[in-house]
Amino acid sequence: MKEATIAVLPATYQSERDDTKDYAFLSLNSNIGNTLGYLGWTTSVSVGNTMALTGYAGEHEYELWEGIGQIKSTSGSFLRYTADSSRGMSGGAIYLTIPMKAAGFNHGGYPGESYNYGVKINSSIANEMNYYKNKN
Repeated sequence: MKEATIAVLPATYQSERDDTKDYAFLSLNSNIGNTLGYLGWTTSVSVGNTMALTGYAGEHEYELWEGIGQIKSTSGSFLRYTADSSRGMSGGAIYLTIPMKAAGFNHGGYPGESYNYGVKINSSIANEMNYYKNKN
């Protein structure tokens, strides 16, 4: 049975609700990725890249939905993009479609804008993900 052995959520998100730390990882008790493969991730994202995100939209019970769009901004700790998302899709991967690699974590609507946004995978987050990937 595959089970999560460690759930990692940055402490500053828990205590301060810092949106730059709105991500989490689960470490499984087996190397299932060695059998099924890994999505992979990148810290290299450009404005105009085609991207997608998936998740279980709150208004569509038990259905996996996908939003496809373009990266509009890569400034600071966030990605802003045109892909639609909905309540319940937060936390899912923001991934580039070519090459298919995770680039961030969906958060939701950007205040005062028509774009959605999420946390960009930077070198610090990538190092943390590598640590947990290689831990098992």
